[in-house]
Amino acid sequence: MFTTKLISISILSFVMAMAESYRLDDVVNSHRWLGHDNAYTELLAVHPEYKPGKENYQWNYEHRTFPKVAYARNEKGVAEFVRKHHKHFMVCYGLNPRERILTNERGYARSSLENEMAVSKNLLFDFDFKHKDVPKEQFADFEVFLEKASEYFRDHGLNPPEKAFTGNGYHALFAYPEINVEECPDISQRLKRFSEKFSGEYARDLRSLEVKMDHVYDLRRMVKIYGTAKPDIGIVSRFYGGERKEDEALRKFLLGMKMPEPSMNSYVFSIGNELPPLFRKMLQQDARLRRLWDGEGKQDGYDQSASGYDFSLVKKLLQLGFRNLDEIASIVSNRPNSSVQKSGKSEEYVRRTIANVLMKL
Repeated sequence: MFTTKLISISILSFVMAMAESYRLDDVVNSHRWLGHDNAYTELLAVHPEYKPGKENYQWNYEHRTFPKVAYARNEKGVAEFVRKHHKHFMVCYGLNPRERILTNERGYARSSLENEMAVSKNLLFDFDFKHKDVPKEQFADFEVFLEKASEYFRDHGLNPPEKAFTGNGYHALFAYPEINVEECPDISQRLKRFSEKFSGEYARDLRSLEVKMDHVYDLRRMVKIYGTAKPDIGIVSRFYGGERKEDEALRKFLLGMKMPEPSMNSYVFSIGNELPPLFRKMLQQDARLRRLWDGEGKQDGYDQSASGYDFSLVKKLLQLGFRNLDEIASIVSNRPNSSVQKSGKSEEYVRRTIANVLMKL
């Protein structure tokens, strides 16, 4: 009788959640858990009918489908953003805090770039079911799996994660004292390796449950705000976490992980035809960077060739905080007087130049 009553209450709560457009308590509590105190939370609203690409500008303008970017300093700001945009947009927030409000050349808020992230303090394991219309029994089986997996973290001296329901899967959320990216520039790779170790340990369970685990770890990671729904879908995500408890043991574990030596030979660059927006802005503001870009300013006695300037430009970019190798490769390849432009050097040349700089820093 007691069990039946609990089940009835649970079903009633689920039906009520389905009927709501968003759950304010989940929005507020989940943002509080992120621990973005004294920093900014990046907010993003994405319209389901938005069409990327310059060729679709007019269509997006007429239908008002452009993404909305904003920043908030507290739960009130996040709640107001949700209230304003949730009916027609999917609303998201950044997992890690931003140090400042970022704007484009016209003064409008823009999304952060990878090399603008200063700290890492949150991690999520993203589990999605491989098929839609998942039966309730399968959700229940996965809940049991998460309880079982908690022992994995305890065995490593770590706190088990908090839990959130996303609609088609679950997030397992970890909090730790912030890690300065300048002091640990490969933190994204460490987070990815940590998750891969876990998924390798439970690969058979995940296959049996028909669940896939995402291993993309970008510090800029945006997630749908817990307690909100995609427009016209009606599925409300839930945040089940409690008070934020930062795990110092997890921080030490991540920083102490033995990482494989990077191999530039196996790296395939994605070289773009356009310069990254941040680089364009920095080019206007930094005279030293601008002279290297133009092939000027190196002291006598140093390599004055096109490749010499390519090398110096890569070095300068890394010193300025650029960590995205694809962006660096694109910048070097598009430099007007680079060896790529003047002599038709290939991607192999770009890879070797970047590798040589990394070895000498």
